[in-house]
Amino acid sequence: MTQHFDFDCTETAMPGLCEDVLDFLQDYCAGFLAMVEERYGDLNGYYIANRETMPRLAGLAFLDRGDPESAAACFSQPNMDGENSTWWVQVETEEQRQRALASGVYLYECPEYAAVHRHRKDQFFDYAVALQNGLEWTHDRAMLGLLPQERGTGAPGR
Repeated sequence: MTQHFDFDCTETAMPGLCEDVLDFLQDYCAGFLAMVEERYGDLNGYYIANRETMPRLAGLAFLDRGDPESAAACFSQPNMDGENSTWWVQVETEEQRQRALASGVYLYECPEYAAVHRHRKDQFFDYAVALQNGLEWTHDRAMLGLLPQERGTGAPGR
């Protein structure tokens, strides 16, 4: 949908452009939300119906509806997150080091520190599995991953 706005690049025309853009956005959002309500009932229904292209939002919608199994299926899709959805987590205690090793994440160790490279999609997946298995969501589980016995499997990773 292409929208054109009249603007002559002067400072006095700026307020009018801002009003026009705001009106367009309000109309667009109102139309979108009306379509969503008519076809899907609510935004959660929209996300769930489009889970192949929006797995994170669909997974969160399933969690909102109390269905961690379906959420885990969404969070484990290959297109769940982009390549840059990772971060470093520094491992500070021996207990954290053991959790990282047992959970299947790669532990980077050097003389100055130890850390894991955690993917956001893995954290979402672990959260859904933790809910499914009745586990409390703790900082170490979020940052370092679930242990095999917490996942309900004998093997680390998924």
